[in-house]
Amino acid sequence: MRWTERDGLQWLEFAIFDSSPGFGHASLTRKGGFSPPPYDSLNFSVSVGDSKENVIRNRLIVQKVLNLKRLVTLQQCHGTHIALIEKEQEGVILSCDGAILIHPGCAVLITHADCQPVLIYDPVHHVGAALHAGWRGLTQGMLERGVRRLSELCGSCPEELLVAIGPSLGAGAEFKNYRVEFPEAFWPFREGTCYFDLHRISRWQLEECGVQAANIEISPLATDREPELFFSFRRASAAKEATGRGGTFCWLR
Repeated sequence: MRWTERDGLQWLEFAIFDSSPGFGHASLTRKGGFSPPPYDSLNFSVSVGDSKENVIRNRLIVQKVLNLKRLVTLQQCHGTHIALIEKEQEGVILSCDGAILIHPGCAVLITHADCQPVLIYDPVHHVGAALHAGWRGLTQGMLERGVRRLSELCGSCPEELLVAIGPSLGAGAEFKNYRVEFPEAFWPFREGTCYFDLHRISRWQLEECGVQAANIEISPLATDREPELFFSFRRASAAKEATGRGGTFCWLR
């Protein structure tokens, strides 16, 4: 994982994709945009109280810096629907938390503020996926579904997939009602009374799907503990404040 900066924007790139020049990606910080507090400044969501004009400007500046011609955004709902992106598609896909990329030239944006942005690339078939997986998505098997969809639609083998998980809630995330919210299979990942390492759960789920441990990279940065870099719904909610949503982009070259 490394930092890249250009024209006032700052983003993370993952070493797991270094040998895959055909797969582009960027996980942005909250810096470099046009939104005012409490959405300052690179907010990508139109559903949190920020103006649509600010969000459009934020998206356009990222497209310009990353040289992205077309962009698909998802109206995320903490579900498990994963769309197949058509060749000339752009705009918004409703009620969708994931996308399969098979055509170069179109980028997908995942918005997040504690949930996991998950990027998957198959270097053999040159296809990829972008998933939005919060704790609800993990309980519904979103990661397994993403791996399975790549297999069904593209012939991908789990053992050949490369996976990166961006900044999100990780170790020490509190779930007081975990006995109701989480299946029993998650309970062994409990730390202390009611704290969970969601990254360990994600890694376990991916490996159960057949993804190789060496092919998984997870950012150690926790969104709730880095207020200068990332939006956090949990942090804002505790302070009874609104907040924006960060963005992770991926595309095929």
